[in-house]
Amino acid sequence: MSSIAELDKNMQGNFDYKEEEIRWISLQEPGVRVSGLLAFEEDGSLHRIPGKYREILGEVNENLVILGENSAGGQISFCSNTGCLWIRARLKAAPELCHMAPIGQGGFDCYVGRDRKDMVCLGVSMFELTKEEYQCEMVPREAVEDFRAGCLAEDREREAPVFEFLINLPLYCSVEHIELGIDQDAVIEPPSPYEREGSLVLYGTSITQGACATRPGLCYASLLSRKLNLRTYNFGFSGNGLGEPGMGELLTEISNPLLYVLDYEANAGDQKRHAGCLESTLEPLIRQLKSAHRHTPVVVVSKFPYVFELLSPKKKENWERLRRFQRETVERLKEELGGIWFIDGKELFPEGVDGLTVDNVHPTDLGFACMTEKLLAELSGILQVTI
Repeated sequence: MSSIAELDKNMQGNFDYKEEEIRWISLQEPGVRVSGLLAFEEDGSLHRIPGKYREILGEVNENLVILGENSAGGQISFCSNTGCLWIRARLKAAPELCHMAPIGQGGFDCYVGRDRKDMVCLGVSMFELTKEEYQCEMVPREAVEDFRAGCLAEDREREAPVFEFLINLPLYCSVEHIELGIDQDAVIEPPSPYEREGSLVLYGTSITQGACATRPGLCYASLLSRKLNLRTYNFGFSGNGLGEPGMGELLTEISNPLLYVLDYEANAGDQKRHAGCLESTLEPLIRQLKSAHRHTPVVVVSKFPYVFELLSPKKKENWERLRRFQRETVERLKEELGGIWFIDGKELFPEGVDGLTVDNVHPTDLGFACMTEKLLAELSGILQVTI
C-alpha cells in the first residue's frame, strides 16, 4: 500500500542530503544575530537560563533547569541575497508530545522580508520524526524567487536582492547545534535594528512557552516579538510557572527591560497542585521587579477560562476569584509603585473558546492569534510603539 507521502508530494518532508551548492555557516558568522537566549549570550549554548541561574534555580525547582534548556523564544536573524536556506540541527531528544505538532516542538520556521516589519513565513523544517539530528532545505529556491518577484511587482523602481531572514527556534526541544546553509556566493549582513534598545520579558507557563503552536513563529511570544519589533525573552516554563524568588532574581538581571509580562496563573493558580501559590507569590514578584527596575512597566495577565471552568460552577467561581485577586493586587500596588497594569484573561478570547484550544487548555494557532491581538493593543500603548 502506498504511503500518504507517496500519494501527495506536499506531505513529504523537505529533508535532503545534497550539498553541492551549499555553504554551511555557524551562528558565529559575522552578521548573524542570535537573540532571546540568555545562555547563548554567556557561553554560546542555545539555552534560556545561564550557568549561574542553573545552579540557583536547580535548588529551588530542578524542573526549571530542564525546561530552561528548551530554546523557546530563540531567534536567528541576518540579511542575505541567498536564493535558498538550509538548516542542519542536532536536538537533545526527538519530539515526543502527542498533542503538539513536531515542527512546533522540535522544528524551525523562517520568515523573510525586506525588513522586520514586512515578513512572511517562507519555510519550515519538516524532518524525520524519529531522528535527533536532521538536515532540511527550509526555504526552497522557488519560494525566494516568488517572493522576490512579488516585491519587484509592488515596486519596480526598487530592487530587493537582499532580504532579511528570521528563524524561530524550537519551542519544546533542547537544541545542541545549528548550522545554516546558503548559496556558495551569498553574502551575510547584519539584520535591521530593533524598534528600541531593550527587551520585552515574558514570564509564564506552557502557554507562554508556546504549547501548542504548530510552528515556533505562531506562539504569542513570537507574534509579539515580530509585531513590536523588540528583542524578546520567553520565560514560559511548562507546568512550572510558580513565581519563585529565584526566578524573579533572574528576570531582574536582564539588562534594560522595557516591559515585564507576568502570565503564570495557569500554573500557580492550580488548586490541586499549587493551592495558594499565586496568592503568595504575585505581590512579592511584582515588588522584586519594581525594586530592581523602578520605571519598567509590569503587566499582569490573568488566565483565559478553560472549558471546564465554563461548565463547572465550582471551577468557575475559583477562576473568578483568582481573576479578582490579580486585578485588586495590581490596582493596590499601582497606587503605591506606579507603572503596573492588568489585562483580563476573559478578554483574550472572543465569546466561547471552542476551537481555540487543542486540548481545552493550550491554544491553537487561532487561539494564539486572538491572544496576540488583545495583548498587542495593550502593550503597544504602554510601550508607545507604533504597530
